[in-house]
Amino acid sequence: REFYDFEQMMKVRKGAIEKARKGKIWGVILGTLGRQGSPKILQTIEEKLDEKEIEYVTFLMSEIFPERLMEYPDVDVWVQIACPRLSIDWGLAFHVPCLTPYEALTALDEKDFKEDYYPMDYYGANDPDEERRKLVSKERVQMKDTDRMWSVQWYRKRRGGKVPVKAAG
Repeated sequence: REFYDFEQMMKVRKGAIEKARKGKIWGVILGTLGRQGSPKILQTIEEKLDEKEIEYVTFLMSEIFPERLMEYPDVDVWVQIACPRLSIDWGLAFHVPCLTPYEALTALDEKDFKEDYYPMDYYGANDPDEERRKLVSKERVQMKDTDRMWSVQWYRKRRGGKVPVKAAG
């Protein structure tokens, strides 16, 4: 059986959100393992970062783990659009905040932090939660600005300087 110390989890995740609010450069990861990543969620997160004029870089990754993210020292905050339990269960293992889409939208002041429950699924299109239904759509989303969609392999081949970011403004 699995148990959670709900109060401790909420404290840790709220701390990650507060720390993320101070981040200058965000990394946004679209998970490519199976059907975990959602282009619509990616589009929403990128739009909100653009609105707030926050610099970010988007990555495609099949596996997300702390050592891999440490290879990008210029990134202050990660948002992983893959599996919420990566952030919830392993959040303390990451050197900077690694947020779920819900947490990212909370850090960007687009959503309120829920004190009495924790929405772990901001990915499914058939959920009864009306707020989330607005965020996720069954319609096909065309990726925009694909020149900002970097794979880890591309970055490793060409790195030597800063993480390629979309400049604010």
